[in-house]
Amino acid sequence: MWGIAVGQNVGTTLSAFLPVIFVSIAPPGSGHIPLKIGAVTPGLCVITAIAAFMSPETYRTHLDDLGDPNAVPVPKSDYDRVRADRIAAAAQDA
Repeated sequence: MWGIAVGQNVGTTLSAFLPVIFVSIAPPGSGHIPLKIGAVTPGLCVITAIAAFMSPETYRTHLDDLGDPNAVPVPKSDYDRVRADRIAAAAQDA
């Protein structure tokens, strides 16, 4: 879960910094503020989409193998069996 926490914290920090960026692009009192901000926002969305596209898929990957470019996903049948076991155990604990 370490990678998730880092990604979430970096994302929160960058999104909190967006108002500063927008004010530097279109300071108060300047003209066409919605047009300027509207022109920058799709660019940021494209950068985000490229980053998401280039990120590796981690579905069915063991936590110990995350970050390993040669990691092999867990077979679907094993994943489904372990998942069903965990769900059953959680239902019994509830």
